[in-house]
Amino acid sequence: MDISSKDSLNCSPVSAELHIPFPSAHLATVAYNSLRVDKEPKRSTTTKVLSLEANILKASFTSGDTRQLRTAVNSFLDLLILVSKAIDEFTPPDFIIKECPLMI
Repeated sequence: MDISSKDSLNCSPVSAELHIPFPSAHLATVAYNSLRVDKEPKRSTTTKVLSLEANILKASFTSGDTRQLRTAVNSFLDLLILVSKAIDEFTPPDFIIKECPLMI
């Protein structure tokens, strides 16, 4: 059996799902609106789906290649860090968080 052949390799899709809690639904919406405009490159086999559930930003990634999945998730996390820093920087100190669920 020739293991270099693509037909002999198991190319089942791989996936990752992230649930990112924010202090409020409003801040989760700000992050969602900032991150949803960043599409995956056309050459990538990775798909990304973002959704919101109250104050939780959900990101689902599916790919046929583990390396591309890792690259997509790492890129997303880099952008998420940037968005989180911007939220921290520009949210007024007197901003009142109306809903603050227990974060575990």
